[in-house]
Amino acid sequence: MKLLKMNEGLQTELSQTVTTWSSRTEALTETAKSKLMSSDTRLKNAPKEITKLCKGFRWATQVKERAVETAKIKVIRQKSVHHLSHKGVFTQDTCNLVRFLSQSGYSANHINNIINAVLKTAGIMMVGSISCTSVSRIIREGYFAADSTWTRDEKGGNHDL
Repeated sequence: MKLLKMNEGLQTELSQTVTTWSSRTEALTETAKSKLMSSDTRLKNAPKEITKLCKGFRWATQVKERAVETAKIKVIRQKSVHHLSHKGVFTQDTCNLVRFLSQSGYSANHINNIINAVLKTAGIMMVGSISCTSVSRIIREGYFAADSTWTRDEKGGNHDL
């Protein structure tokens, strides 16, 4: 009798364990099935995604190449134009060029034509022009600047004003 009770207890425990493990197995099986279905769906969609990414990459590469070409053209255009003045004031480069041409013996009447011809020969477009009056003024300003520098040097003045 005692053995039968022990056997009955073991059978009950065994049936509970089997029930618990079978429910766990079912849950794990369902989880595995859902993961398998999800991965199967993703696997079926993968070629479409790959094609989409390849097209996007090609498009981005073309956009980048066009942007680089546009930037290059813009730089070339900017380099092929020389502005004699900025906001109505002759640039320092222009003033130095006028003074150099004047010191080289060219007439104030012809300096604008000389600058235009040289820039045109170099393939650079000139924006603006310099009148004889402006040439004379630039030369005078250079003379006064040189004279004041010379005066400061003679008096031992400070150059870092």
